[in-house]
Amino acid sequence: MATILIPCKIPKFVNLDVLKLFVSKDILGNKEYFDEQKITYTISNPKKAEWLMHKSIKGSKLIGNGNKNLDIELDKIGIDVSVLTLNRNISNEKSLIQNFTTGNELDMLFLNNDCEEAVDIFKDKLKKKYQCISKEIYYLIFICQKNNIYLTSLKLCCENIDDMMFSTRTRQNIIINNFIDNKFGQVKLYKSKKRLELRLHKDILHHESSVRLF
Repeated sequence: MATILIPCKIPKFVNLDVLKLFVSKDILGNKEYFDEQKITYTISNPKKAEWLMHKSIKGSKLIGNGNKNLDIELDKIGIDVSVLTLNRNISNEKSLIQNFTTGNELDMLFLNNDCEEAVDIFKDKLKKKYQCISKEIYYLIFICQKNNIYLTSLKLCCENIDDMMFSTRTRQNIIINNFIDNKFGQVKLYKSKKRLELRLHKDILHHESSVRLF
């Protein structure tokens, strides 16, 4: 079954040596605080994470402040950067897309158990989000686990968005069956948040798509 997000090796345009250096500086600046509080090491803030990634990609441009779809661009490549924390088996969430404009309609679809139509709303929204971007699109995600920082790379296959389907549902969410291989993560559509969210499984850290930075 074709998936929409595919774990892939860290793209060659990312200079891992440079990225490790910047990540180390960021973490070491807060290490005493992390250790005293006995909390997970993490990047200072999401905007700092975008900047760290930008500094490691020669010729790249930060566009996050003026473009809601992507954070960095490099020639024909678009990059979405985020930071997730992995405390147990599944990380916290990354928002893939949010849609308040059809909120009442979505509530009714949940009420009537019309899962396919609910998924179609977000399928169309995703296609519109990326239809004007004739680029390769990557999700480059910092994963923070205990005292370690990893980088995981996922490639977005826009051509597979039409194949998006649901598998199961509860009163509050719909599990998408083929957004990402369930060995590596899960994607759910949440009624209350009107949002499609990605969570990654700890096993992705052992896949070739992930490298340890700190």
